Amino acid sequence: MPAYNSETYIYSAIESVLNQSYDNFELIIVNDGSTDNTKDIILSFKDDRIKYFENEQNRGLTYTRNKLLSLSKGNYIAFLDSDDIAHQDRFKTQIHLIENQNYDFVAASSQYIDANNSKLNNKQIFNLNKDEILATMLYFNPIITSTVLFKKSILHNLNFREAYPPCEDYDLWQRLLLNCKAIVIPQILVKYRIHNSNISTVMNKQSKLNRNKVTLNHFHHYFYQYINNSFDNQHLQLVDFTLINNTNTVSDYVNKLITINKDRNFFPEIILNNVVFSRILKYYLRIPTYNLNQFKILRSLKKQLKPNFRLDNFVKELIIFVRCLVGKKIL
Repeated sequence: MPAYNSETYIYSAIESVLNQSYDNFELIIVNDGSTDNTKDIILSFKDDRIKYFENEQNRGLTYTRNKLLSLSKGNYIAFLDSDDIAHQDRFKTQIHLIENQNYDFVAASSQYIDANNSKLNNKQIFNLNKDEILATMLYFNPIITSTVLFKKSILHNLNFREAYPPCEDYDLWQRLLLNCKAIVIPQILVKYRIHNSNISTVMNKQSKLNRNKVTLNHFHHYFYQYINNSFDNQHLQLVDFTLINNTNTVSDYVNKLITINKDRNFFPEIILNNVVFSRILKYYLRIPTYNLNQFKILRSLKKQLKPNFRLDNFVKELIIFVRCLVGKKIL
């Protein structure tokens, strides 16, 4: 658990770990130069499973997470940020999957909460196998770090890289999952807190830039032989929706992407097509102008990709159709 000026939330985070139904663990906490009462709150717990360390000054989240990795002694590593709350069966559930189904890396789904512990409407629920995770990571990170538990042995000297804050976790998961058996389960095992001090909120501009870099790194890992500026820019349109250009470039991109994938078999075809179509729908919901020609292009893309039916995608298609019919953004 990395901690920096976490006095408001860290008591609940620590308590949620100490109350785990699986109790054979050490809770390593590194205080990253906090200037509030974080240290006093941590030390108020009298539990031998807590191992407390301090950085000599504020070194940042990437450095602190790597220090946590180096301090860990167990066979498994689990992260929990100091403002999040773990379900009491989190460790038990994830370790069971590792030990009984031979997984190396298990992440879970999460319920978003606010600063007052109230549930928000947002949830991050995924049910993804390794191929689905890696295909999804072409566009965004489906893994919340506070839900991650994995075998320490799979690290093989990999760590969080300083070049991508605050997306160093996204970068590590991409590299780590290339060579291990992984899953994201639909069970909600963590309450993920949204508040104004979230590092992704504080570092919003840098977060977006580094997210795009990490995503392109992953894209290049597979498609490096075919990369040029045009292909990169087309790919980023489905990553960063502030870069929306026009639907014709999306069509060109999809044609090239699925043709290459059929030839090289980087991803199972239906998995990649499902991920791409879902991303296209989110893209379409953000385009500035609508007309029936836009919807014809969308239908053509759907016919080409042949995605599996999903109710949420059907609803998005219906919203897009209505917008195209009336020529403006409604709903």
